[in-house]
Amino acid sequence: MLIAELGVDPDDALEEVERTRGAHVRFRFLQRQYNAELTTALQAEADELEQATQRERVLRCYFLYLIGTQLFVDTSSTYTDVVFLTYLSDITRIHEYNWGADVLAYNYHRLGEGCLWKARTVSCSLLDTTVLLRHY
Repeated sequence: MLIAELGVDPDDALEEVERTRGAHVRFRFLQRQYNAELTTALQAEADELEQATQRERVLRCYFLYLIGTQLFVDTSSTYTDVVFLTYLSDITRIHEYNWGADVLAYNYHRLGEGCLWKARTVSCSLLDTTVLLRHY
């Protein structure tokens, strides 16, 4: 998925998956990939098809970063799951997803985990935390 959706070099993708010990991608890696794809998109001025492909990869990097840092937050990690790329494969349909319901369900799950006696922290997205606090 990293190779197909973000244009990552196969060796770099394998190294990243091994480093995170699973189907994850670190935020620093996403930032580097974002910068590389943005530079490539700016340099591909003559070829409109290549530029459109590069811009879609830039958007996917940005959205994946946003998903991992703002929507589906996990305070114990510095990475996000690669599985979210399945929802970002068609950039033109992102606005059709019900992101609010997904984030709310995720936050309720995380808050439920935070109520357990073993829990040390509770993580939620900043967007829904303000909404939850307003109701109390």
